[in-house]
Amino acid sequence: MDDDLFPFPASAPGVDVVVKLGVVLAVVAHVGLLTTELTTARVLLVDIMASKLNSRTDGDVLIQRGYGLVMLSLVVLLFGIYMSLLSPTLAYFEFLPSRLHSMVAADIHYKYLPFLIVPAGLLFVIANWVGWQYYQNS
Repeated sequence: MDDDLFPFPASAPGVDVVVKLGVVLAVVAHVGLLTTELTTARVLLVDIMASKLNSRTDGDVLIQRGYGLVMLSLVVLLFGIYMSLLSPTLAYFEFLPSRLHSMVAADIHYKYLPFLIVPAGLLFVIANWVGWQYYQNS
């Protein structure tokens, strides 16, 4: 393309849409179509640019994924609470049903990690989002 006629780099976002728009408008203007046909060309262009729903953006699928994520988070939380609170109690009474219980009971630093990973992760994500909004709007 000639740089004088098209000043944008070919790799810029939306260049294909701009080129298609220019071609459609040039053809319409060159042929001398009526305004109703120009409106039809604009509607076709808007239809091309509009996002289409597919199986990944359908609302039902997203809701099901959200429920799955909530259920998985609750399972991790309950398992972590079970292991971190029950293991020291069982160790006190010298009854450890599994090797995992004995490992958790012996640990003094990381026993709360399994069920605190979800709230800590959420706090991390929220803090980063707030920081990004502050950076983006300043």
